[in-house]
Amino acid sequence: MNLPNLLIAGVPKAATGSLFAYLGQHPAVCASSRKEIKYFSPDAPDGRSRPLEWYERFFAHRAGEPFALEATPSYCYMGPRVIEAIGSSLERPRVIWILRDPVDRLWSAYTFQRSLGHLPAGIDTFEAYIDACIAERTVHPRVLDQGSFKGLSIGMYGEHLPAWDEAFSEDLRVLFFDDLAADPDQVVRGVCGWLGIDASVVDGFAWEPHNPTVHPRSVTLARGAATARGWSKRLLRRAPGLRERLRDTYLRANAGSLRERPRTETTERLRTLYAGSNAVVMNVARRRGMTPLPHWLEPPQPSGTNPA
Repeated sequence: MNLPNLLIAGVPKAATGSLFAYLGQHPAVCASSRKEIKYFSPDAPDGRSRPLEWYERFFAHRAGEPFALEATPSYCYMGPRVIEAIGSSLERPRVIWILRDPVDRLWSAYTFQRSLGHLPAGIDTFEAYIDACIAERTVHPRVLDQGSFKGLSIGMYGEHLPAWDEAFSEDLRVLFFDDLAADPDQVVRGVCGWLGIDASVVDGFAWEPHNPTVHPRSVTLARGAATARGWSKRLLRRAPGLRERLRDTYLRANAGSLRERPRTETTERLRTLYAGSNAVVMNVARRRGMTPLPHWLEPPQPSGTNPA
C-alpha cells in the first residue's frame, strides 16, 4: 500500500509545520496532501481511526519518491497503542521528534490557545493558564482528556519519549527546536543524511517559518470567533475560498500584539515542575550520543546561585 514511512510525531508548538514544509521540498520526499491527518488514535481498538485505504488517499499523488511524509505532532503523547499501531501498520517507519524548551513551549501553547479564543473567561493570564493545566492534569491524567489545558502535560517529554526510543531505536531522530530555528539548512541536511537521500538539493530550499501565532487585540472577540467557527465548520469545509476570506477579515479586525510576558518567578516555578521530566530526556539523549544538549536540559539552579 502507498502509506507513509516518515513521520513527524512530535511535539506540538515546536516548528513541526516548518520542518514538514522544508522536507516536503525534497524530490525524494512526498509530503501528505494535508498536515496533521491524525490517523492513529489511542481510542481505536487497533490504534487506527479508519481503514488503511482512507489513510493511503493522502499520498495518492506520490510518484515514486522513496519517502512519504506525514506530520501529526500530537502522536507523541498518545501512548503505547499508537506506537504499536505505527510500527505494525507502516513498513519500517522513520520517526522524527522535535523537542523545545518546555517552558517556552508552554508559553507558546498558551498564546496559541488564547489567539484561537479557546480559553474560557477567567483564564486571562499565563499564571491562570498554568494553574488550570495543573488542575486538569490532576483530574485527567491522560493528556488527550485535558482539552485546551494539556499544554503543561505535553511538555513532560520524559513521560513519553522513552517508549518511542525503545520502540524505534535508530529509526527515531530527535531534533531540537533551537537548532532548527537557528540553522534549518544544517538540521535538514542532517535529516537527509540519516535518511540516506541527497543533501545537496537543500541549497535551493525556502526557509520561511510556517504557522506563526497571530495575537488578538480582543480576547473576547477571539472567543466569539471560535464559537462561530464551531457552528460553521461543516459548511465552510465545502467553501475553502469563503473560509479564507472570512479568516482574512477577522485577522484585519482583531490582529494585534501581546503585551503580556512570562514573569521570572513563573519561569522558575515551571523549571522546577519540568526538572524531573527533563532529567529523563537528558538521559535518553546522552544514551543516544546526542551532543551538544540545549541549556534547558541542565538541572535548574537554586534561586540566588550562579552556575558553576
